[in-house]
Amino acid sequence: MNARDSTHEFYDHVTEKRIKLQALKDNSQIFVQSEEKVHPAPSEDNTASHTSHGHIGIAFKQKPPKYTISKPFSFEPRETAILEARSKREKLAYDHIRELANSFRAQPMPVGSPDPLPPRRSYTPTRPKPFRFKTDDRIINHSRRKEVIFSLK
Repeated sequence: MNARDSTHEFYDHVTEKRIKLQALKDNSQIFVQSEEKVHPAPSEDNTASHTSHGHIGIAFKQKPPKYTISKPFSFEPRETAILEARSKREKLAYDHIRELANSFRAQPMPVGSPDPLPPRRSYTPTRPKPFRFKTDDRIINHSRRKEVIFSLK
């Protein structure tokens, strides 16, 4: 190899093409392919192929750039389609509700007198129990103790 080939070189001995990768000053990269035949080094395995990225067994193909092509457009067809779809949905919902309303049929009233209800049971009214607060008991006990203490003096 000479000094010129010391830039990034990658060998592809399956297709026998040399791919040179040269870096420019603005850090952009250019791929240059030449049709020279290259024989692999004796230390390399003859069954493996080396691509420009250094992977073994994967062929490298540079894809052409894809450009966006602008086309004229309008919102009118899209808006009219949305409005038509909305009106169609509303009409279908209205038809469905009307079908449900028309399909309802009430059960007819029974003929004759209904069965008599059982007589209502009367309960005895609730009577409140007399109650006492514990504070009243404590007041009574306290007053008794005071009387005993004053009687002893």
